[in-house]
Amino acid sequence: MRHQSTPRKSGARGRAVARRLLSNVDIVQSVLDATIYDEQISDAVVTFKAGRKFTLNGLVVAKGEHFTMVKSRFAHRYYVTAHGEWSTNDPKIVAKCHRALAQAA
Repeated sequence: MRHQSTPRKSGARGRAVARRLLSNVDIVQSVLDATIYDEQISDAVVTFKAGRKFTLNGLVVAKGEHFTMVKSRFAHRYYVTAHGEWSTNDPKIVAKCHRALAQAA
């Protein structure tokens, strides 16, 4: 029997290999502009209260306003939504984020 060099992604070892392979991926600038990087969060959907005003790719979140971060497919990167607007303008990404929000609810 021949040994598989890249294990299936369904097991723990496969997830570790997938993370390692994705860690070296070059991310397109539009994704960098539309996402927040945070190593400390591990949940798919997280809601926060803004400690200060910030702008992310045209989305303005005021101090004290609640916003939600939805995990992207890239490690430690999150799309942001507040008051019905998103940090990305890509309709496919917004649809995926809506599905993630629905699953988390």
